[in-house]
Parts: sequence; C-alpha cells; structure tokens
Amino acid sequence: MRRMHWYIKGSVQKYFVFALLFCTALFLVINFIFSSGIPDLVMAQGSAMPASFYFAAEVNANDYPGTLMVFRYNDEPITEQEIMMLTDKLKMGEYIIHNISDKEWVVHAKEKTILVEKDSGMWTYQDVSARHRNAMGGNNLPSDDSVVQLAKKQLNEIGIDPDTFSTVGVGNTTVGTEIVRKSAYFYRQIDGYDIVGTSKLVVEIGRQGKVEAISKHYCDYQPYKAFQLKSIDQAMDELQQGKAQYQCSQLLTGEATVYEIDIAYYSSPVNVPESFLQPVYVFNGEVISPDGPLSFRAVLPAVHGVNIKWQQ
Repeated sequence: MRRMHWYIKGSVQKYFVFALLFCTALFLVINFIFSSGIPDLVMAQGSAMPASFYFAAEVNANDYPGTLMVFRYNDEPITEQEIMMLTDKLKMGEYIIHNISDKEWVVHAKEKTILVEKDSGMWTYQDVSARHRNAMGGNNLPSDDSVVQLAKKQLNEIGIDPDTFSTVGVGNTTVGTEIVRKSAYFYRQIDGYDIVGTSKLVVEIGRQGKVEAISKHYCDYQPYKAFQLKSIDQAMDELQQGKAQYQCSQLLTGEATVYEIDIAYYSSPVNVPESFLQPVYVFNGEVISPDGPLSFRAVLPAVHGVNIKWQQ
C-alpha cells in the first residue's frame, strides 16, 4: 500500500507539471495569434478626455480597409559621404564636419550650418547670412503662393521632389506684431493616407525671398508587412474607453461630438526611437465650451492588438 501511495502521488505531480506546461504553451500560441507582432505606439500625453463621445459621423464599415501596410524606418545611419553630398547641393562652399557625439554631426561653413542626426537621417540647415540680409530688407515679404514656389525650387535643387508631399501649408513667424519670415510646411502621404504627428519638411523664407532654413523632420521608410486592422466598431469602443490620444485647446470634459473618422499614419515624436510607421484612426469633431464649439482630434492605434504606450 505504501508503494502504491507514492506511485499515485508521483503520477499526480507529473500530471500537474504536464498540465502547467500545456497551459503555458497554449497561452503563448494564443498570444502569438492575436498579438500584432509590432510594438505599441508611443505617443505623448494629450488633453484630458471628455466624459463621452457622440458619433454624428455616418460610419460604413465597408469604407475602411481590413488590412494596411506597416512601414519600417530605415535603420542604416547617414554616412559622412551623404552629408558631403548634401553640403554640395546646399552650395555651402568650404566646410568642416564635426563629429560632436555618437548621435550627431555638425557641418560649419562660415555663416551656414547643418545639424544632422546620425541614426534618423533628420537634419536642420540654417543660413545666418541670409537671415541677416532679410532682416535689413524692409517689409517686403513674398506672398504665400510665392513662398511655396520658392520652397519647391529650393527642394528641387537639393534633390528632394516636392511633388512627393501631399499638402503644403504656410505659417508666419512674428516679432511683436510684425511678420519677419514665412515657412512652407510640406506633409507626406502614403497611398493617399496622411502622415500625422511630427513628420514634415519645413522651408523658411525671409523678406528678400531668400531661404533662411530647411528642416527635414522625417525618417525614410520601406514597406514591412500588412497587418489586420481593428474594426471601426472596435475603434469607436476603444475611444469611449479612453484609449486614444485626445487633443483640444481647452480642458473640456463634457460630451464631444465626432463628425469625421479617417485613417492616417502616425509619426512618433522625434526623440522616440520608433521602428515602425503605423496606421491610426483619427477622430475629428467638436466639444462645447463657454465660448462656443472647439475642434478636437483623437488618435487611436489602428492595428489589431496595438495600444498606446505613453511617452515618459
């Protein structure tokens, strides 16, 4: 009887070990099947979420794709040879390249400089001499249309095709009440979908129509893999649950009305080491304030299994 007791006890222990291993393996398989295979989307904290959302937008699930391509950022750092080619295109003349850290290059050429991020390939060019000349030229700023054309001409000269950017906006820089320069903002699209976030190209034009600065605030990317998207119903449910980045100019927490739901791609903040360019749902609408309706935007990861990871 004693031997039988130990035999039964040993069998039970083996059974529990086997059951534990089986459940663990099953959990890993299920988690693999339902996970996206890409990391959560890093976003900066937005405004306080409203109490609820009312969907005034007419939603047809057939208007939204079931899958979309996710893009992977190029991970090869920019080379010194590529920087030399850029300086030649910008006609900087004689220059010195400083390797100031593991992450940045700086190019100096008299009153012109380029700051280059090695890993991302993003860069900022400034022409201080042009800024000084523009400041002394009276208040003869070019029109918005002229600013766009001047910016496009400059981009073509340095090998960037402005036609690959979908939308262009013009903003003003003021000192007091005086406009001292204008900036042309170029935004990219992927297959007809806007890229929201920090991805843009900016060309600053001064009073004499001279280019004062160019900022390349985007990374190059390539197709990675198509992923299943959350249904539009699931996206609306997650918005109600507060799983989106909400942006509004005032901290209003009443009911918000959604008038439009789009799909876009999201570019994370430049100081976030993201590897992927992912699709998102973008909810646009209005929330009532004491001064009248205010516009808001809410951004929600669109890939099935992807959530927001708030930037620290």
